[in-house]
Amino acid sequence: MSEEQNEDFFELTAKDANGKVLRFEDLEGYITVIVNAARVCEYSEIFWETLESLHTIHPWALEILAFPFNHPGSNIEKCKEEVEAAEKKGGHKIHIMEPIDINGPNTNSVFKFMKTLFDLDEMDPNFAHYFFINGDGNYVELHYGASYKSLKMFVDAHMQQDYQDSRRGEF
Repeated sequence: MSEEQNEDFFELTAKDANGKVLRFEDLEGYITVIVNAARVCEYSEIFWETLESLHTIHPWALEILAFPFNHPGSNIEKCKEEVEAAEKKGGHKIHIMEPIDINGPNTNSVFKFMKTLFDLDEMDPNFAHYFFINGDGNYVELHYGASYKSLKMFVDAHMQQDYQDSRRGEF
């Protein structure tokens, strides 16, 4: 196994849209959802609102990290200022992270880690990838392009399972 494959989830760090470093050790005890968020102008606001709404259901136990990336085939330049202003204005309940690469030689370290866990060579930029990590950093699940209803179902199932595990002292 490579060094990256041995790296523990809680040893990871990433920068948010304002350049502040988020230490993943601060996510311990939370169900964490990591998602690649295409910076496509026509759908960005709906996407952010969906993630914000999802977070409000379980704000005490859920963290969502959305990593914007430039979607190939889109002209991000025509609305770049608007998208970046929304990302940096703050006030979000979710963590909007700095823009990253999800594929290629400059792939962000968080996504290198996730891709290694799931034996993915490349991520399809046409779909959001939702990586679920439980509060102890061990349970990982991946869902592609899920709707709000599906995401809510996945989050609720994780909340229920982790709550049961914590009552049994397994968490």
